[in-house]
Amino acid sequence: MEDKMNLGRSRLTFLNSRLVLSVAVGALAFGTVAQAEETLKIGALGVMSGPFAGWGGVMCQTFKSRAGMWNDDGGVAIGDKTYKIEVVCVDDKGDPKGAQTGAEKLVSEGVKYIQGPNTDSTAESAKTVMEANGTINMPYAFSKSLYKAHARAADHDHKERLVW
Repeated sequence: MEDKMNLGRSRLTFLNSRLVLSVAVGALAFGTVAQAEETLKIGALGVMSGPFAGWGGVMCQTFKSRAGMWNDDGGVAIGDKTYKIEVVCVDDKGDPKGAQTGAEKLVSEGVKYIQGPNTDSTAESAKTVMEANGTINMPYAFSKSLYKAHARAADHDHKERLVW
């Protein structure tokens, strides 16, 4: 009887070790596929200080939270690549000159996608910098003129850059 119990434990131990090994190999195989290959920087440009800090502050923190969720899941697949998302937040202090400088800073750091600015005057100010550098802008303001494709969007080479 004792021999049968030992044999039963041996089989159970063997099966458990095979199960653990299978799970580990599967996790390694699938884990490497889901890992981000490159980093995609997304900018959040807006008023993040002063009396209207809530507008840009919420945008920045929401972006960072969502990027964290995507990154925890292995990144974001775009085409045949998987990207880790890095959010770069810049406070324009609600000032048009600050928005222009902020857009220049983001562009110089390699950011190609920028959400914001939050107000019409800051968004208009930053728009020229973004257009000149082929940056995709998702304004967070109200002026309808901000939502028209700029002249370079008609250019075939630029259109290819607009597609994710």
